[in-house]
Amino acid sequence: MNIHLIILSLFVPILAFSQTTNPLKQELRVELEEFSENDDRMYNAGVGYTLMGRRFDDPFVNSRWGRSIIEANIGMKYEDWFKARLSAVQIFTSGAVGYQLGVTEAGATNGLFLDEASVSIMPNDWLEGSAGVLSISYNPIMSFFGGAAQTGGMISFDHKNDNGLKLSFDVSQTIPTSIAKGNIITDEGTNPLLTLATAYIDFKNEPTGSRARASVTHFEYTDLSTATASDSFRTGSTVAGGTNFQFVHEFRGKELALGFEQELGISHELKLKGSIINNERAPEELRDGEQVKLEFERKFNKWSLIPSVTRFRIEGDALPSSYSVSSYGYTNRDGYSVAMKAEVPKLNFNLFASYTNATAINKDGENLTVSQNSTYQADREIFTLGAEVTYDIF
Repeated sequence: MNIHLIILSLFVPILAFSQTTNPLKQELRVELEEFSENDDRMYNAGVGYTLMGRRFDDPFVNSRWGRSIIEANIGMKYEDWFKARLSAVQIFTSGAVGYQLGVTEAGATNGLFLDEASVSIMPNDWLEGSAGVLSISYNPIMSFFGGAAQTGGMISFDHKNDNGLKLSFDVSQTIPTSIAKGNIITDEGTNPLLTLATAYIDFKNEPTGSRARASVTHFEYTDLSTATASDSFRTGSTVAGGTNFQFVHEFRGKELALGFEQELGISHELKLKGSIINNERAPEELRDGEQVKLEFERKFNKWSLIPSVTRFRIEGDALPSSYSVSSYGYTNRDGYSVAMKAEVPKLNFNLFASYTNATAINKDGENLTVSQNSTYQADREIFTLGAEVTYDIF
């Protein structure tokens, strides 16, 4: 069973590509550039435009639609102790969607959505507190989780020295939201929370051209909504219930990641990174995930070529599948992805393409234990093609 996914993306002022953040934007992220430590501008702003086409076919879905995404970002900074950011997204979708039992991977979304509305206080150069609707990320090196817009608060501690060493520790508590329900939780009696704590170390050795990184993230979900359970039931996690779905297992555990980069002369660079995840509340056969990515960069006079290959395995209850990186086909998947990217730094322009082959670990029609779930699970292939350009308005 194949999924053929072709994304053609055109980005204008202040755009950056990454894996999923706000689930409404699928595989694309549009984001205002972060303020750097030496950035003395009082205001920062940008707009973005994305075109995206998708074809999705398997035994449960027959979907073909086109999507336009328009995002506006405004940021401001006051001296060295206060900054704020606002980001809103307008999504237009048109096409045809046929599906069985509301499979959310085929969904077509229209509307205006808030992606971030936050304020940050920085009493000194090593402490920052943020609150509001935040663009939440998980492990900073490599994560199975896709980022998302979530209401809550965060405290960050950072330390840098002149020898290339950086240490940081972040803690946050937010309200995790559902793919199908946007940014609103509507379940009666539900008070969902996501608690995160991440420790990170980064060391650069300029003389040798090497860089080593390590990070560990503790995550804990509390009282997840039935809407999230319904989404995850269709994308890989173990869920029970008829009209009111509930997760069979809780989600609390750790995600550990390592990364290493080495310059090879002035025109080559090798990068290797990987991560593992463990949900301590799930059975042994359903709780783990691992991924590793090898990337090589060849720098030419005015542009660079970057091929990469990623190997991954994500068991069904390593994390709630509605929060996982959708480019891997969600959870309960074993497979690989190969990609190619061309960068033109002076023009702030990139082209990228990738192919992902994901095999369902537990499939429909197989004899499974009671603790396993394979509803709507099928093998799939994903093709991605796109382009991006970045530009700073002011």
